[in-house]
Amino acid sequence: IQYMGAGVLSNDDKVKSFSNDADGYNRSEAVVVLFLQRAEDARRCYASLIHVKTLNIGDRTTFFDQTSHESFKNLLQETYFEANVDPLSIAYIEAEGLACPKVDAIELNVVDEILCKNRKTPLLVGSVKSNLGHTESSTNLVSIVKALIALDTGRIPPNLHYSCPNSKVPALLSGKLKVVTEEVHLKGDIVGVNSIGFSGTYGHAILKKNNKFNKNKTTLCDNLPRLILIHGREVANLENIIKQLEEMPVNNEFAALMHKVFLINSKKHLIRGYTILPKLETSHREVQSSSRTNELPVWFVFSGMGSQWAGMGKQLLEIPVCAAAIDKCEAALASKGISVRNIITNTTEGFFDNILHCFVGIA
Repeated sequence: IQYMGAGVLSNDDKVKSFSNDADGYNRSEAVVVLFLQRAEDARRCYASLIHVKTLNIGDRTTFFDQTSHESFKNLLQETYFEANVDPLSIAYIEAEGLACPKVDAIELNVVDEILCKNRKTPLLVGSVKSNLGHTESSTNLVSIVKALIALDTGRIPPNLHYSCPNSKVPALLSGKLKVVTEEVHLKGDIVGVNSIGFSGTYGHAILKKNNKFNKNKTTLCDNLPRLILIHGREVANLENIIKQLEEMPVNNEFAALMHKVFLINSKKHLIRGYTILPKLETSHREVQSSSRTNELPVWFVFSGMGSQWAGMGKQLLEIPVCAAAIDKCEAALASKGISVRNIITNTTEGFFDNILHCFVGIA
């Protein structure tokens, strides 16, 4: 009732951000998790946070009455000055887009003054509120997620319910600012995200695309298959994960990520599975339930004589870590006139008639 009385809620449940017929937003909910860490430690990096700045000039008793053109303008100026970022390098602005005509006008007019001066092409703007509504406490995180999607995919999701430009925003009328109404290509690496709170709170974040180039996008650099172990709660879920993994291009980073994701054991994950990537002509995969009601027995395997065969170490030497270990053994036994590499790769008939070769090879 309080929100309706303040005139900030839409009458038809449509959020018409930046549109001249905007009449407010609808309330919504979202659950968002963002993980911020140093780039060198990140397993996946979708964007870099160049700078973020906030300002509060109001209190909880106001509903956008404290929205100030000058305060928001000063915030943006200080943000880009402190970040040493050229405003013309901004390719897209994920705006607050409250769909309250007065607030929309203040926001976009400030964006025009700070980011559009001397700009030769229109600055693209949008607001995820037109798609999801106002998620209140999580709304800024939702905006950042949309910006990350644009940076990661190179495509900007479109606004909904935009019909005609806000008449109090000259930059919209002239085309200096352009609302994204259909999916378009993001032409640039840096985007800005606005935040305007109902009590006179402002914020702005500058995000930059992660332009890391992977030299091996579709293949493994050594062409060796990778064993991928996974675990979960449902058989169907694991089978679906394996199916998706087998259909995706595999590279060294992807395989390493899968190893790290499922490295941590979970007592509640009783379903175990595996597959070999890239997918081989003959399928090598399995998913089964793993009961934890009883402790698993410990088995000791003694191979004894007879488990050796000619050339038994050839394929192992294709694995760098195995080859490095064999080289250390090679150096240690060189003074004895024994070549470990020769023993595990020799395919000469009768080579293992020599018991020394058998013992060293098995060891």
